[in-house]
Amino acid sequence: MPESNRILRFVLILVLVFAGSSMLLDLLGSVGPVELAVWFVALTLFAIVLFYRTFRRRGKR
Repeated sequence: MPESNRILRFVLILVLVFAGSSMLLDLLGSVGPVELAVWFVALTLFAIVLFYRTFRRRGKR
């Protein structure tokens, strides 16, 4: 059961980050492809770090 809670928390954090970043991009106005690429790379790295921490913690048990 804790495993499903961890996955649910991970998905919730990702959804909040994507929603917040899209709202921020809307506030910034005109956004070029470079800014979109930077956001995509940053969010992808964030997701990879969260996945790594989740699986590393599960492996210790």
